[in-house]
Amino acid sequence: CLKSRGLGDVYKRQVKAYGRAISLEPGAYTGLLNRAQAYLEKGAVKAAIKDLERALALMGDGPAETQPWTLRCLIDRARAFNLSGVGHLRLGDWQQGMADFEQGLEILGDDAPAGTPRARAAAAICCSRGRAFRDRGDTEAAIAEFNQAIYLDPEEAGAWYNRGLALVVQGDLDAAIGDYGQCIVLDASYAPAYQKRADAYYALGDRESAIEDYDQVLAWVQEGVPGAVTSATARACWEAVDAVNAHYYRGLAHYELGNLEAAISDLGQVSALRPQDATAHYQRARARHDLARYNLGDIKAAIADYDRAAVLNPRDPMILHYRAQAHLADDNPEAAIEDYTGLLALSPDDAAVCLGRGYALQTRGDLQAAMADYDRAIGFYSDGTQRALALGLRGRARYLAGRLNECIADCDRAIDLFAAAASLESQAECQDSWEPAMVYHTRGRAHHRQGALEDALSDYGQALALYAKDRVTSADLAVVYYDRARVHLARGDWDMTMSDYDQAVDCFPDRVPRTVAGHLRQGKPFDVGKGMIHVGRGDAYAALADLEAAIIEYDQAIDLDPKDPAAYDARGLAYREKGDLEAAIEDHGRAIALDPQFADGHLHRGLA
Repeated sequence: CLKSRGLGDVYKRQVKAYGRAISLEPGAYTGLLNRAQAYLEKGAVKAAIKDLERALALMGDGPAETQPWTLRCLIDRARAFNLSGVGHLRLGDWQQGMADFEQGLEILGDDAPAGTPRARAAAAICCSRGRAFRDRGDTEAAIAEFNQAIYLDPEEAGAWYNRGLALVVQGDLDAAIGDYGQCIVLDASYAPAYQKRADAYYALGDRESAIEDYDQVLAWVQEGVPGAVTSATARACWEAVDAVNAHYYRGLAHYELGNLEAAISDLGQVSALRPQDATAHYQRARARHDLARYNLGDIKAAIADYDRAAVLNPRDPMILHYRAQAHLADDNPEAAIEDYTGLLALSPDDAAVCLGRGYALQTRGDLQAAMADYDRAIGFYSDGTQRALALGLRGRARYLAGRLNECIADCDRAIDLFAAAASLESQAECQDSWEPAMVYHTRGRAHHRQGALEDALSDYGQALALYAKDRVTSADLAVVYYDRARVHLARGDWDMTMSDYDQAVDCFPDRVPRTVAGHLRQGKPFDVGKGMIHVGRGDAYAALADLEAAIIEYDQAIDLDPKDPAAYDARGLAYREKGDLEAAIEDHGRAIALDPQFADGHLHRGLA
């Protein structure tokens, strides 16, 4: 990015200027020395070494009695050996490179006080040796060299930066962050230190601090190199900034903090700059997927990113796994089943994939096939909460199939397994309260349908207590309140009925999360939305013969979900009770138009 702003030809201009100086004063070594450094920064290593050999020849092997070396000449000679050592290492000549470094240090001596020009020159050679050891994999030797460089020249920002890099290799991220921070204190424009410190913060889980440092780096990239950056070394540091990686990891940090729009923006930059990067497309898909779960984004855009990632990396099972969940969120169980089937072809014994495909089959309405997949998953799990979850999901499928006794038996076994896991205090297994809550909810519905109202109330109470601990969504709470209100209505407890309906309306989110926690969970369990809660309230008012209040509730339900045939049918019944048969016939007709197979609609219109 910085080269595109003009830095790319700086070295060419330098080489040309130094060449002119050398032609004007061929006996001076300074032009050769500076041109050699420019060549090294360009990557023209052999040309650099040739200039360095000429410069050293001009300096001579030692001071003549009539012309002793000046301090400047001594430091320049050490600098020449330092650059020569770097050049030889780049050519793969380790022995000659290290010999050059040693010769440079011998010229400077070991008696220079810290911070003096000779000490600073020696520190530069120690940094070069440290980088050589680090690149060779000898981190201990590298850190020793950087320690010596910092001792000789504690004001040298690059020494702190390079020691930070070596500490990261050792895994000491906290110490590395300290070194990067000291580098920044010494040189606030040392951009790579900000980026590397951000990387270390990210690795330690400090997403906020990482974002702050990435912001600084990317702001500078957008604005260009600060005017204070004039030296060739500083420019080289700026060229070391990886803006694409900064966008990538800032995007991941935003994603993990829930800043989904910011994550999508950053990951979009990466996808644009690296269109063949499957990981960038995949991560942006995850962010778009999560945003769509709250009805704030386009799930199809997430699927398109998953598609691109799958083309670029067809062997990555996680791409197919999350794409399958996105297809479920897009109400496309067929596509989800296809992805899960593909995953099972890659890994036939993956129990989580069996659960996922079972859920997709259940969503499609193919309950027998769903239960077969759940059976398969149960066979893979001998014990623990994963087996409990599989039993709970099979119990839900059996509930939907009307096999209530079998549903209750599955839920009983699942609850026992969850309880056993909780008694062992296995936090790794029992971290999600939604799983046992879902099982209690399912069993409560089965008890309700069997007429065991007290058992249903007990189960719904357990589900509410567990869902209250789960911060994923309040939609689950709302639906359990809705179901419990229906039990209270069946028992004739009007006050508790309306209290639970009120709770359901209050805690139901405006945007229903379309989540699939634990690879499976959907945000609208049993397909109850906020509109259906108002239908339930309307039914309660109708049971008290308060038809006007009932119609108001049905109107609200229709406003929330104008495609729900049950809401129109319920309002039609209320109109029929009022004696407004034309309005009743019209509402029942709307219900039938929305669902021609809606038997109650046909029955009620016939009665009207």
